[in-house]
Amino acid sequence: MLECERRGRKSRGGKRVLPFAFKGVTSVDLNYLREFKELAQTLNYAKAASRLYITQSTLSKHINALERELGCRLLDRDRRKVELTEAGRRFAAASMTIIDTFDRMQEELGALEQQEPLRVDGVLYDNTLSSIFSVATMLLESAGLPPVDYSHKAEKDCLDLLMEDEIDIAFSSVSPQECEEAGFVTIPMTRTRFVGLMSKNHPLASRKFLTIDALRDTCLLKFADTYSINGWTIIEQRCKDRGFTPTSRTVLGRNQNNYVTTPVGENEVSILSSNIPQMRFLSEVAPVVALPFTDEDAFFPLYAIYKRDKEEKVRAVMDVYRQARDMVVHRED
Repeated sequence: MLECERRGRKSRGGKRVLPFAFKGVTSVDLNYLREFKELAQTLNYAKAASRLYITQSTLSKHINALERELGCRLLDRDRRKVELTEAGRRFAAASMTIIDTFDRMQEELGALEQQEPLRVDGVLYDNTLSSIFSVATMLLESAGLPPVDYSHKAEKDCLDLLMEDEIDIAFSSVSPQECEEAGFVTIPMTRTRFVGLMSKNHPLASRKFLTIDALRDTCLLKFADTYSINGWTIIEQRCKDRGFTPTSRTVLGRNQNNYVTTPVGENEVSILSSNIPQMRFLSEVAPVVALPFTDEDAFFPLYAIYKRDKEEKVRAVMDVYRQARDMVVHRED
């Protein structure tokens, strides 16, 4: 009679039942089953421990813990050899089934996750990015890839959304250095040139071009919404690179759709993206002028940002975004 059978309970028919129903299922580590499976195949503690990258003493402790949990002996051990008991042979077969089922389910769940739409947030309404998203949507559909869910959550910072796994990819102007420190990957997507919007009565309005250095004595509009705060960080840094901190006036409650309609005072400049569609005809309907900047670094960069551990999940969509970006940027050039 098996030792574990002696410890088993009787069924209604009088037969003893092997106590393979764990006393506390959650207390058994699946890794212990993997370790037992390896030991059952090798019947050698040293070889099994080496393959598992653990010490023999650790392996022995884990096997002992399994035997205590099951209430039976799985192995006969002496100095010369290790053999499976009858219970050990049965449990080895059961362990292999459990492990194989778990691994197969992990693969299926991973494949299912790949079929779910990726969640994207951040600067979604940039004109160039909007074109990239439109082209990418068609490319994804033609490639048979899942669609992308663009859901802007204005109340939360997009990097916080990434960190909390509420989204998979963020588009933002946050510096690559800051993203690197937070454990994110950044992929450059677009560069949009600065345009200075000002009253026709502004002292700089008669110029054909602007430079950042020329803004030393000018007040800049600082949009304080979560959508544009990273853009202001870039503007401020460009000024500091030239040795001055810009004077600013904070404007509250704006959004990406009405930056161009925010009134500017006679000594104020609003630095905006050159790809805003309204910029082309704004001077025809309002007493303002829009001047381009000549500085090489006078641009807003936008990056695709994602967590390092999501690289495999986002790879296919990121490849499509790159393809769409090249098509759109080439057409704009």
